[in-house]
Amino acid sequence: MRYLVVVVFLVALCGESPKVTVSQTPRVDGSIQGRVLYPSGKIAPQALILAFRQGQMSGRILTGNTDNQGRFVIAGMQTGLQYTLCASKQDEGHLDPYMLPFGLPTGGQCKTIVAGSVTEVDVVLAPKAGMIEGRVRSARSADLSGKVIVYRSLKFLRGKWVLVNPRDATWVPTAEANLEDNGHFKISGLPTGTYFMKVEIQGRKTWYFHNQVSDKSAQPVFIEGGVTRKIVVSIP
Repeated sequence: MRYLVVVVFLVALCGESPKVTVSQTPRVDGSIQGRVLYPSGKIAPQALILAFRQGQMSGRILTGNTDNQGRFVIAGMQTGLQYTLCASKQDEGHLDPYMLPFGLPTGGQCKTIVAGSVTEVDVVLAPKAGMIEGRVRSARSADLSGKVIVYRSLKFLRGKWVLVNPRDATWVPTAEANLEDNGHFKISGLPTGTYFMKVEIQGRKTWYFHNQVSDKSAQPVFIEGGVTRKIVVSIP
């Protein structure tokens, strides 16, 4: 305490006022609560909530889960900062709308709030994603060991992800499924959009939809959210 008095006295003799620095670090005492709803308006129990801080590129993302009444609470927010709240139920096909899976919007409704200024909010899940299901058959053999791959060849142009020639793609997100013993396959979690599909069988040339031999000539497959696209693949 004596040291502090001497410093202030010396500063006063020099004709200056002592400066006090006030920290501008946001307080970590904000929280948000609310509900997660299905697109129909019904409550969504056991949904996951993510709170993305504005400009956040790394670090821990705040999360929460809804209870049996569809309610959630997320604490530990920095008061005065902006957050985007997004909900998902992956096991039921309601994808996270923040990440643009396959470069496609999911139709979910994230909510943007300022921590400390809002205390209650409703977040709506994305509509159910689509699915592709079918069977691979071969006249040569009933024993097929391989997988089905769904993909999109993308490049970021004019502010969005655009389908391009595979040779020009900078991002190729994929989803795949191993063939069952009877050649059956199923791939879920696909937002509405245009995809490409190929079948890789051990010891065979890769098959591309629709009966094509290369990715250059592969035909597109349209998948609609909430709908199962049925496809039967016949390989020579």
